[in-house]
Amino acid sequence: MAAEVSIRQYEPGRDDETWVSTYNRARAEVPEFVPLKVEEFEREQKTPWFKADGKFIAELDDAAVGTVSAYLRDSRKLRVGFVDGPNVVPEARRHGVGSALMRRALESLRQRGATGAEDGAGDWNTAAHAFLRKHGFEPSHTYSRMERDLASVSGISESREVILQPFGESDEEVATWHGLIKAAFAEYHHFEAMPLEEFFHFARHQRDGGGLFERYFALLNGVPVGYLIIEIDPQENEKLGKRRGWVNDIGVLKELRGRGIATRLLIHTLERLQALGMESAVLSVDDQNVTGARRVYERAGFRVVRRYTSFELALAPTG
Repeated sequence: MAAEVSIRQYEPGRDDETWVSTYNRARAEVPEFVPLKVEEFEREQKTPWFKADGKFIAELDDAAVGTVSAYLRDSRKLRVGFVDGPNVVPEARRHGVGSALMRRALESLRQRGATGAEDGAGDWNTAAHAFLRKHGFEPSHTYSRMERDLASVSGISESREVILQPFGESDEEVATWHGLIKAAFAEYHHFEAMPLEEFFHFARHQRDGGGLFERYFALLNGVPVGYLIIEIDPQENEKLGKRRGWVNDIGVLKELRGRGIATRLLIHTLERLQALGMESAVLSVDDQNVTGARRVYERAGFRVVRRYTSFELALAPTG
């Protein structure tokens, strides 16, 4: 393959089908990958966090062979950007396409004032790990995908101090949820809460693709002290031939940790998914989580099925 790689800016509308088809071909080998649909990509473009200026397409002989996204939230005080990719179709690999995309992505982040970049790869993808190291990235954090079957969910110690209350998408409920996230995750690695106005969009966008989303507050003496998000993605289940649901997110106020509240929320998830006909529950957790969440999940019967590594790179300012 002697043709020179060219990198161009993604153009919304014009490039949507090209982007989606190239992205899907490039990621088809990823375990449990569910192909992106054009309509999903178009819905994403209507959100406040979609930024076309960090998206690039690689071409060889005028054919699209790769994509990369370099995302930097304008409101973020911590100026660390996130790179999705490079994603290169199999027949174009080992021809400099990924390196060309990465250089363009990092330059885009520098131009927008980023002082660092994060990327990641599954631990099964040793080639991606080597690629990131080659470009100066160093491992930062590891994350585990954990799963357990739902044959039995009894016999796990939990708090009975709290009651669970479903919540919806009113401004008051979403603002309460936002406040709980800010308080519960303030110590997390590179955590910075989404601005409230943007979070309103996020809360309502979650349901746009269909599927099931259920949200609950944990109330202690009538006051919200934690929250739970349950998700079932029918498209994912159909693609993988599974009947499973997600523990999408759990948060508990720092001062109330260790009282079984997170376990109470987790048990409710398992019981709810079981009642909905699911056979297993799955979640993702930061292995360095300061709350010790992974130990909570292990005690509840979850076991690691895959691991991911986050890599970081410091960026020198432009000029």
